[in-house]
Amino acid sequence: SSKESITLAKRNYLPSLTSSATYYYAGTGFPLDEGWNVGVNLTWQIFSGFLTKYQVAEAQANYDATTANEANLKLTILLQVQQAYLTLREAGERIANTELTVRQAAENLDLATGRYQAGVGNPIEVADALVAHSNVGFTLTPNAKNQGGDKATTHDLALGQSFIWLVNSRFNFMLEAVHTRGEGVAAPGQTQNQNSTFISPGIRWAYNFPSGLQIVPGIAVPLGVGSSRGEKAIFLYLSFEHPFMKVK
Repeated sequence: SSKESITLAKRNYLPSLTSSATYYYAGTGFPLDEGWNVGVNLTWQIFSGFLTKYQVAEAQANYDATTANEANLKLTILLQVQQAYLTLREAGERIANTELTVRQAAENLDLATGRYQAGVGNPIEVADALVAHSNVGFTLTPNAKNQGGDKATTHDLALGQSFIWLVNSRFNFMLEAVHTRGEGVAAPGQTQNQNSTFISPGIRWAYNFPSGLQIVPGIAVPLGVGSSRGEKAIFLYLSFEHPFMKVK
């Protein structure tokens, strides 16, 4: 480790003790003479051109850098944990605020419906809270062609119905239903029916800016029913609306 490198570099300030031992046979003829020697060396480097000093300084700098990186990593982890906690807390507050808004809207709707049923309310109170849209579409395609090149005239019918609950001016609940009855070319001059039905709950909300710009994101989950049962999807919606001129 970096700390051990400092200790290692500082050892160069101290004398070093080495020992050696040999056992040998030598001579100019046989039998050879045998001998042995033992030696002890004490080495102390008095001056090395400040090499040891710089080695110790380098090891200390490496250790300080490693310690600083470790502290920085700890701070980064702590900051990420704090940010995750704050994000979770903020999400919890948004959920609570949304639940309060929905509850208040439901109470207002119940109150308006009760007043209307009792004959003391205005039907506009209820109509302002609920909006319905109906759509019908029909398409006639002469000489439609399939992948095999067969042609036939096809008829397609689309029916749509939506209910929108205006919780407030910036938040809506939506429930939409779509049924399509189409025809595909099966053979020359012959068609086959292709039906699909989906119910799609969803929400949308708005961001209003002083310039008049309104950004409306939304999300819905189409769910297949009937012959389309088992099919599902996620539908994301985003619109940008801005008036050409402001009304003073």
